[in-house]
Amino acid sequence: MKHSRLLKDLATIHSGYSLRNPFEESLYPNVQWIQPSHVTAQNFSHLPRITVKLAKNITILQAGDVLLTSRVNFRAALISEPPSMPMLASVGIWIIRPNQSYLHPGFLTFWLNSLQGQKALQGLVNEFTTIKSIRKEDLESLSVPCLPQDKQARFANLYTCYIRQKNLLEKRLTLQQQLLNTLAANV
Repeated sequence: MKHSRLLKDLATIHSGYSLRNPFEESLYPNVQWIQPSHVTAQNFSHLPRITVKLAKNITILQAGDVLLTSRVNFRAALISEPPSMPMLASVGIWIIRPNQSYLHPGFLTFWLNSLQGQKALQGLVNEFTTIKSIRKEDLESLSVPCLPQDKQARFANLYTCYIRQKNLLEKRLTLQQQLLNTLAANV
């Protein structure tokens, strides 16, 4: 029999930040800005840098935070490295901060993106809106499998390797396309 616990017993959940105006990259940025498309791509290498007045109620991201898109396409990504400058997640992203004594952030990311995790997330979808979304209260009631820490770490490591390989392959394809464009321009 598999054991599981509610997410609210294993992590705190915060909402992303909502800008009052459309964002513009700044000459003097004080934060990096993560949008749902960055989470879906699981790639934080080219984030917009903007200026935001940081207030006490804004959740600044930290290593170990798991970001989950809250609308339409539910994908998770991990902030694995300490950010070089403060990072904010935009509205449309849930920030899940696992208690690492119980839940490895990399394992949670792996599980949320797995077929089983995706089925569980689809079961939380708010049916009363035109755009599929997950409310915080429903996300807190998500049942997450409980595994020993060593198994969680192994799954997390495997998933981290998968994401690195995916990002390297995408970078390779981009470089190959740039090479082809350069060659075509010189014909």
